[in-house]
Amino acid sequence: MEKKRIAELDIIRGFALFGILLVNMKSFSYPGLETMMLPGTFWTDHISIITEKLIGIFAQANFYTLFSFLFGLGTMILIKNARSRIESFLVMIVRRLLVLLAFGVFHAFFIWSGDILITYALLGFILLLFHKASPKVLSITALLLMMVPGILFFFLLQAVSLLEPEAGTSVLLYDEAAVETALAVYQSGTYSEIFQHRLGEWQLVNNAANAPFLFIAVFPMFLLGAALGKSDLLLQVKEKAALFKLWMMIALIVGLPLKIIPYWGDMEYSYLFLGEQIGGPAMAIFYFFAILLLCQQPFFKRILTPLGNVGRMSITNYLTQSVICTMIFYSYGLGLYGSLGPIWTVLLAAVIFTIQIFLSRLWLQTFQYGPVEWIWRQLTYWRKLPIKRNKPVYRKL
Repeated sequence: MEKKRIAELDIIRGFALFGILLVNMKSFSYPGLETMMLPGTFWTDHISIITEKLIGIFAQANFYTLFSFLFGLGTMILIKNARSRIESFLVMIVRRLLVLLAFGVFHAFFIWSGDILITYALLGFILLLFHKASPKVLSITALLLMMVPGILFFFLLQAVSLLEPEAGTSVLLYDEAAVETALAVYQSGTYSEIFQHRLGEWQLVNNAANAPFLFIAVFPMFLLGAALGKSDLLLQVKEKAALFKLWMMIALIVGLPLKIIPYWGDMEYSYLFLGEQIGGPAMAIFYFFAILLLCQQPFFKRILTPLGNVGRMSITNYLTQSVICTMIFYSYGLGLYGSLGPIWTVLLAAVIFTIQIFLSRLWLQTFQYGPVEWIWRQLTYWRKLPIKRNKPVYRKL
């Protein structure tokens, strides 16, 4: 039904899932959405501020963009494989996206408002319009969509800041009333009250006004991933190692300063925006090629391999993270919302992810796919598929 998987991509996918969990912990555990992800707004002690800044530099906007890159890459590889074997491959891809959309709707409305699957599914339909484009066209389009709006909006925010200095200070976005409401609802509200609040949070982010920003944050990385997936470069990692190292270093040189600058001074919103819009994707590219190259060394491949089990079950683990964390922090679970500072949520994320590594390995010793992935594949191909493991799943690069 499908060609063997590329182990390195699952390892990178697993790595991205840990980074996503680190970032999402802020919204799981306290009013991160209402405080606009700004260090020192809710938790004011020194350790918490440093922890939040480190997450802001090395994780925020770096990992959902990495996952977006992998989504575009995986989708294009799937299209390449399906086109050669399935006459109506576009119908199959559309079914795949519709199922992903259904997963996202259930996740966003019944588990946690910070869902990304709905955005991926909807933008995936737009990605289909580019399935015949060359890697060069995909790459140029991606860079234009990322850089031009990002730079223009940065200068617009700079102009606003010059005209009204206090308007450029992102701390003004803090909504104290919204924070108090979130604390009350998630700490002691009923499931019905939490559902209503969750719906409002989702609409706060996913609306017509924010749609262009969601588009330029995610879709360019879809295109960059698709460009790599459409080329044959992943089958020539050893031969192209020098080129990949060059791309990795350029991404680091661009991305790291853009991520550090906003947290160095007064966190002016224009620099925060530039750091997330351009710095985040650059760091995602750096992470991708750094891990890809490390995996070519047997020592590091052995160390990183356990991440691949998590990556093979990426949707299952992503949804499970939300279930576990909401049960820990919301009133229908342990009710710890607003009680644990950033350093503790980082440690908790490490514990949860370690458990996922162990359980994923245990599951995949018997089964080919995670449970959600199995359902997704059956509905995608519209036929019953075996879930028991009966053959090797990986191919070598």
